[in-house]
Amino acid sequence: ALPISTPLRTSGNKGQKIPTFVLVDMYVNALGGISEVTMDYETNLFLRLTWFDNRLNFQQYYKIEELNVPIDMINKIWKPDPFFVNEKSARLHNVPQPTKYLRIRKDARIQSG
Repeated sequence: ALPISTPLRTSGNKGQKIPTFVLVDMYVNALGGISEVTMDYETNLFLRLTWFDNRLNFQQYYKIEELNVPIDMINKIWKPDPFFVNEKSARLHNVPQPTKYLRIRKDARIQSG
């Protein structure tokens, strides 16, 4: 087991006021419903977030390069909560199978989408 000194439901900075830097990749799948009158538009996009959480560094414990976190465990690990300033509304699409993923590399780099 990994020695973890802080809960994984909070950021890995142990209460310090140090920001967690997050790389955000955004892939626009569709853009439409543009209205010049109301200044609205609709978009379908995919966000991928990458950050480091040293509590999850496992390179000294295991020889594997990467862990794919099972879908039922994803909500137990702290993740950034991105938002769009001035959004009018947003929703997640409904699909039969969850489309989330979370990968942890041995150097504690985490990727989520």
